[in-house]
Amino acid sequence: MICNKCGQENGSNTNFCIKCGNPLMNTPSTVENNNMNANITTGKVVNSNIGLNQEQVISNNTNNSDLNYFKFMIETILKPIKTYKKEHEQLQVPKNAIILSVITSVLIMVLNLIKTVINTVYQKSYFTDKVEIDFTRLKYIEWTDVTLKTFIFIIIAIFAIAGIYYIGNLIAKKKANYMKLVGITSTSMIPAIICGSLLGPILSLIYSPLGTLTGIAGLIYSILIFTKEVNEEVNFEEKDYEIYYHTACFLSVILIAYIVIALILKDAISLYSMLG
Repeated sequence: MICNKCGQENGSNTNFCIKCGNPLMNTPSTVENNNMNANITTGKVVNSNIGLNQEQVISNNTNNSDLNYFKFMIETILKPIKTYKKEHEQLQVPKNAIILSVITSVLIMVLNLIKTVINTVYQKSYFTDKVEIDFTRLKYIEWTDVTLKTFIFIIIAIFAIAGIYYIGNLIAKKKANYMKLVGITSTSMIPAIICGSLLGPILSLIYSPLGTLTGIAGLIYSILIFTKEVNEEVNFEEKDYEIYYHTACFLSVILIAYIVIALILKDAISLYSMLG
């Protein structure tokens, strides 16, 4: 036992310091310190309150239950902040982040395929308002481009956006989990996808500006979710740096989006020229 006054090492059963005579009391704090020192020498860090090491706590939280992906994505739309906090540990698991990115990419691919098929077979004359449905036009669709290429584009975009923000974190000397950024990017895109590719076109049949506003609302909602969750992950103490950080990252994302959209529009123009 070490004397807390002079630092002299004494025997375990000694009541008084052999050097300075200071009373030695086996207090709870002393016991905890001794236990902590003993555990450190064996390579373990113990939580003195519950008797579990930190690795066990993290493992129990992560493996407590598998992530219900579709439920998580729906809850992300309805209660994004609460949902992300609830599934904080699960988003750090690489498998979950990859599956969420695949689900998002497949959803966009399917909606894009449906939209392409409808626009191809459904033709409306702007002069006579006559509607023609011609399924023979389906042969002009480049199915590989509409499905596989779209899927690959979205996957690359998700990982690229997460990569840009991860690099931004490294530049800002902030710790961040790349796979969690992938999960945040994937799920935050869902409102924009649903509003822009599903609800927007449907509402446009009723009133065209309503469909446009729906798409814009979905995009804004997605951006707000994304920036909020990234802020929670990065946690800048100086809020001005937070603005600089997002501005630089957004500009990089817009550049990537511009390239992707340009490629998609190029294919679309090629398809419509064949139909014309």
